[in-house]
Amino acid sequence: MSGAAWQPHLDAQVSVLCTPFASDLRDIVNYYVLVAVAAQGSDHVLHGLCTNCSHEGGFELPMTAEWLCAIREQNPACASLLEYHQHRRQFRFIDKWDGVIYGLRTKDSLRCWTRAERECLRQCLEAAIAASSAIAAEPKTRICFDEADKGCSASSAL
Repeated sequence: MSGAAWQPHLDAQVSVLCTPFASDLRDIVNYYVLVAVAAQGSDHVLHGLCTNCSHEGGFELPMTAEWLCAIREQNPACASLLEYHQHRRQFRFIDKWDGVIYGLRTKDSLRCWTRAERECLRQCLEAAIAASSAIAAEPKTRICFDEADKGCSASSAL
């Protein structure tokens, strides 16, 4: 092993499936996942998780020197992708363009998560999906922001 003393063991899986959810809930699901991870503190396996701002959406974790070394050694076929992925490990939502999200995948099928990270992301996703679905099922309130919105009242359900 070259480089760092500690090196992550890359998981062979490049995707994780979850309970399918409507793609219009992706921002809410994303928010709940980030809040859950942040509440766990700096020792959490997903510490540093943030939003991926691509069209697909999803999450990112830092690409440290240990990760770069691990990918070069354990996944040499994808080592050429490291120039492009040198700063972030990207996990994108799996969206088949049918309005449904099915899980997460690693960007470019780059093996860049551990089994523990993948499983933790799955658990966080499932909890976030449950919370988001409960919010989506609640009646909505239409809010008028100025008097030009005719025919609208602050308490009218959509």
